[in-house]
Amino acid sequence: MGGRPGQTQEAWSLDDVDYHTQVTEDQFEKIKNVQSEGAYVYGLDLESARWYKNSLDDPNEKKMFYPLPILYVTAIQKKKGPGDDRASSGSVYNCPVYKYAKRTDRYIIFRVKLNCEGNHDAKFWKLRGVALLCFTEL
Repeated sequence: MGGRPGQTQEAWSLDDVDYHTQVTEDQFEKIKNVQSEGAYVYGLDLESARWYKNSLDDPNEKKMFYPLPILYVTAIQKKKGPGDDRASSGSVYNCPVYKYAKRTDRYIIFRVKLNCEGNHDAKFWKLRGVALLCFTEL
């Protein structure tokens, strides 16, 4: 039986698939259980926030960009019932990922759900304009 590498037995419709993201370690060598499906993304920079103790946090210096640890991205099937309780409670920020610092619909890649269980909720980070960038230069 032929197939594409990495293809699972079950076929999923794109309408039924959602991204699942998880911030992991800051170095690839520290990741203990490497997943066979999905992708590890590194080199993204947070604008207007920093990643500290598994959550978004206020910058402690007057810097605009802070590196994000390695991000694990995979696909999961959407739930058919009510949505994610954490996302509706405000403890998860739906952070946009842009190719360039110029924020337009042309350069958006996808969105990442980031923990914000510290001092501020998701509305605070949205008003601050926090985003992930592949390239920090205009």
